[in-house]
Amino acid sequence: MYPELKYVLKVWLTALLFPPVLVTTFWIVATLLAMVGFIQPAKFLDGSDLLSLMGFVVAIAGVLSFPSACILWFIVYLMRKYYELAETRTKLILSLAGICLSVLPFMPILGPEWFGDMIFFVLIYA
Repeated sequence: MYPELKYVLKVWLTALLFPPVLVTTFWIVATLLAMVGFIQPAKFLDGSDLLSLMGFVVAIAGVLSFPSACILWFIVYLMRKYYELAETRTKLILSLAGICLSVLPFMPILGPEWFGDMIFFVLIYA
């Protein structure tokens, strides 16, 4: 397997699978704390509904993020094939590409005024 493709698949699958695992973990902790009595119990979803929702989220996110993964693969492929860059410059370019590929798909939906309000959170996320 190409090293570029291996790297991009790791990044894409991590970004695809980590958020649902994190949400499920928070849900389990909140449920346990409610059972013990530390927090007020709230009925959001039961376990089977949560798992089916997370499966749906992963499927939809996988389809919608596939073009970004392909663009990232193309960027990594070009950098490896045609440019001999220092490690710090490579990391900088990949970070900027990741920020753009994370933010730009939401720009047509939310409008340019959203970006000005949310730049702080975007930079923290990146």
